Amino acid sequence: SSQPAMGWDTPEKGGAAGNLFSSNSIGHLGFTGTSLWIDLDQEIVIALLSNRTHPDPKKNRMDEIRPKVHDLVMKYLLKK
Repeated sequence: SSQPAMGWDTPEKGGAAGNLFSSNSIGHLGFTGTSLWIDLDQEIVIALLSNRTHPDPKKNRMDEIRPKVHDLVMKYLLKK
């Protein structure tokens, strides 16, 4: 798992942040699927608002969706 950083998570390979956040990033995941990741080197913030509990909490796919969304947004912002 990622290393805690004063209450924040840090990115890890195959983790929720995706693959494009620098090692100097911090983030937090919420129960309903929300996430906030801040890349301090690249000055990028991504906030993902969601509700994984609606309509069916048993069909939760947020663990696979979060990193894909983060990577798509980072690619756009970094023009990669």
